[in-house]
Amino acid sequence: MEIFGIYNSDGGIVGEIKYAIGKISNSNHCELCDITHSLIYKKRIWKKFINDFSFSFRLLHLNEQSNHMAKFTDAKTPCVLIENNNEYTMLLNSEELKNCEGNVSKFVEIFKSKLNSI
Repeated sequence: MEIFGIYNSDGGIVGEIKYAIGKISNSNHCELCDITHSLIYKKRIWKKFINDFSFSFRLLHLNEQSNHMAKFTDAKTPCVLIENNNEYTMLLNSEELKNCEGNVSKFVEIFKSKLNSI
């Protein structure tokens, strides 16, 4: 089993610049980014959560997904998924991520609750 957080933006220098411009102009937003990052860097509390977590939790940008994953997440990002035997299950959708209000502790609480219910 592997867990993935999918950002609502492309990775790489161009993707990051486009996201920053979109965020400033309010034309692009990613609730998962608000949870995992401060202005530029990953939040210390996020790093601690990932280091203490017992499963693999990978963060991916839109252009870093496999074709199979991209089909599953199409128009559903940002989100958090579980992959088990090449099958995906949505664990947290964009609305649930939005409800975290950028707060890692809220994310962890909701995440663990959802993980325990599957």
